[in-house]
Order: sequence, then structure tokens, then C-alpha cells
Amino acid sequence: MTATLAELEQLCNEFQNLLCAKKIRKIRAHVAGISLETPDPRFWIWEQWENQVACFLSSEKPAAIPPTAFVMLLRKYLNGARIISIQILNQDRILEFKIEQGSQTYFLIAEMSGRYRNLILLNAQQRVLGSLRQDSSRQSPLRTGQPYGPPSPYQGKRTPLSQAFQRLELQGETSAWIQAHWEKTKTEKALNTLKNEIASGLEQQKNAVHRKIRTAELGLEESQSWPEWKKRAELLQGAWGKVKPGASQVKLPDYFDPELKEIEIELDPALDLQANLSRCFKQARRLKRRQAFLENELLKHWEKEATLQALLKDWQNCLLVSESLTPSEQLQAYQGFKEKHQTWFFKLPPPLAKAKSAQGRSLWRSFFSSKQTLIRVGKTDKGNEALLKQGKGNDIWLHTRNWPGAHVLISKPKDQSLDSEDLLDGAALALFYSSQPEESPAEISWTELKYLRRIKASKAGEVLISKQNTLIYRIQPERLKRLKNPD
Repeated sequence: MTATLAELEQLCNEFQNLLCAKKIRKIRAHVAGISLETPDPRFWIWEQWENQVACFLSSEKPAAIPPTAFVMLLRKYLNGARIISIQILNQDRILEFKIEQGSQTYFLIAEMSGRYRNLILLNAQQRVLGSLRQDSSRQSPLRTGQPYGPPSPYQGKRTPLSQAFQRLELQGETSAWIQAHWEKTKTEKALNTLKNEIASGLEQQKNAVHRKIRTAELGLEESQSWPEWKKRAELLQGAWGKVKPGASQVKLPDYFDPELKEIEIELDPALDLQANLSRCFKQARRLKRRQAFLENELLKHWEKEATLQALLKDWQNCLLVSESLTPSEQLQAYQGFKEKHQTWFFKLPPPLAKAKSAQGRSLWRSFFSSKQTLIRVGKTDKGNEALLKQGKGNDIWLHTRNWPGAHVLISKPKDQSLDSEDLLDGAALALFYSSQPEESPAEISWTELKYLRRIKASKAGEVLISKQNTLIYRIQPERLKRLKNPD
């Protein structure tokens, strides 16, 4: 609540009676503005909050903060100085404090008119020594060493003195009324801001949860088609010799139908039959995993929705209870509610990710067998190539036969024989990280690394095998679970 000119005139009279001829003991900065302390002790406080400004006298010492550059400037020139006079400039909302420090004279200007809300320190020649804030929008910009030019005088109709001010006759009552009204205005504004912040925050959380539930439901509906993809893949296993290169579809008897009706299966013309078969199995596995994931996510979202509904109910109860409280008590109640449930309103910034160079990234996955033997699985073609270079000649290499997949390397010391459990663990990983369907038995080629040769001018990871063994392996979920989630 910025005071009107009539109110400021009455306030100026009070300042003259209580501050003139008094020394300035201390100058402090606080959150909303600046205060000057006189020996009484009495504090002249200048506060700016949002688009409003107020000044008043108070017997209560405001909480100080580390001094700003302008406060340090005021301390340099005005500490121990004496206030000589206080007046209003240009019949506008501008207070001029004339202050003497020994033989030197200074002027402290408190502008409270319109958008020009500022404190300015001038020397005896009315030149600017410094200001609380720089404002380039005024007609006479404030520059250090330049003459001070006050804002253009107000030309409109003066607001009459309110009846509340007319009743204030005793010294100190004007400042007390201003301070009380100022604190009330700030409290009500802070109350409305906090109330809207909590309400909008809960509304945003509710909308976000509803969006996540809807997205998860749509994804779950799509992922439930995984049995159809698996069925297509299994039917394509009997389509050898029936699919021409570049075909976009094929008609096959449905062996899952007692009547063996023909169904049409869409194909990718750019892929051969084996690649289309692999694609269908891969899509079925992907959708099956996604279904399990989305079901779990949906449960989490439903739990969050229920918690949020209870929180909204608590907020409504808080609003009802606070109706009988004073604005200050309401503000405390809302702040307590927000602090209690702050995780719903604040998001911690994500930790700064440490940059990793290409050399620092792992090119393979590491596992340990039941015998605590290290088993490495390449992530990409470059990872497969890196495994071939990092491995030793006695290490055991595994790969799915006639199917694309990752290279698997079992570490084996030179004088130690291969453990059968280590071999089965390696075969499980070779099948899992390949394109071959997990539902059918797989042929796993394995040999010592020294029997592999790189093919010149070929893709990374392609090798020739001079001596190999073959293992028929069917996936064992318990073994795979133990490898991926060791105790």
C-alpha cells in the first residue's frame, strides 16, 4: 500500500517531530528494504514489496541481512550524521532528508511516486552519489556524479486524506497505522499467493497422474497383442519355401484353428523370411515385457491417485478450519500444510550428469556364473570386436548358430578345465542376447578364443571358426534370473 500525498504529508510531520536533530547510529539492510536507527532507539524503515512501497517509524528492530553495496555507501557517508530537516519535494510523493556529517551536507531522497520507487543519496551540490536501484526508464536517468532530477510532478487530482488518518493525532500513531496496514497488506497478498500455489500445485499433480494413467492404459491395450505376434512367428516357422523375396504378405493355414482356416500375415518386404520371423518373435517378447512393466506402472499411478485424493480432501479441510483464523494464523496453517506435503510441490533438480567419453563407456555387460566366473557379453558390434581383442586365447567364446546375436566370453585360466555350469550360464546369456526365439531349443556354438580369426574387410565382430563345438540349449528362466539378479 503506497501512501497517498495527503497521507505522506501527515507522515512527514511525524518524521520531523521525532527524527529531526537526531543522529543516525546504524544503517542496516533487511529483506524488503533499508532501516536507519536513531538513539531512542527508533527505526526509520523504508520497504519495497512487489509494486508497492512504504516508510514508517518503528520501535521494533527489523531482521538484518548482509549489507548491500548501497547500504555500504550510506554507512560511509551517513553513519553518525545528524538529520537536519525532512520535507516533501515538488508536492509529490518524494521525501527529502537533509543530513549533516561534520561540515558536509548530504541529501537522502525517498521516491515513492508511481513506478519511481527508489532511495538516492546526493551530495551538497545535489549530485548523485548512489542509488538503491538503477532505473533507465525515467526522464533523467540516475548516473553517479550527475545532477539529480526528480520525476515529473503529479498533475492529477489529489486523493483526500482518509478518515482513518484524520483521527490519528498523537505522535507515533501515523507510523503505527501505516506499519499495521502494511503488514496486513503483505500478509493478505502472501496468503492469496500461497493459497493459489497450493491449489494449482495439487491440480497440476492430479492432471499429471490422470495423463499418466491414460497413457499407461493405452500402452497396456497395445501390449496385450503380444500373443498375436507370437502366433504369427510360430506360423511363419512353417512358411519355408512359400515366401518369395520382397513379398509383403503371405497366406498360411492357422494351425491353432481346428478348421485350419487360412490367415494373412503382413511381412516387411525389405526382410527375408528369417528376419521377418525374428522380427515377430522380438516384437512379441517386447510387448510381453512392456505389458508386465505397464501393469506395474498402472498400479503405482492408481496408488498415487488415491494418495492425491486424500491430500485434496485434507486441503479442503484445512481451508474450512482456517476460515475462523486470523490472516497471520491462516498463513501459518497453509505454510504448515505445504511443508508437510512439500514433495508434492517441489521437484529436486536432477543431479549433474558426469560426461563420459566414448572410451569410458563399457562396451560389454559383465555377469558372474554360479562358480563366480566372469562372463562378458558384447553390447554392440564394436563391443563384440572389443571382446575379441580383450580376451585371452583360453577364454571360451559362445554365439547362437545361424542367428544374429552378442558374443559371449567366459574367462578361463590356462591350467583350468571348463566347468559345465559355466558353459550353461554362457549359453543362457548367448541365447537371451540374440535374435533367436527363446521358446525353441537353440544351437550354441562354442570354442576357445584362439580358434577364431577375423575376416578382413568385414563388419566388426564377424569371425571364422577353425574348430568349434555345438551345444543344444533351451532357455531356463531360473538360471537367467540368477545371472541378471545375483544375491
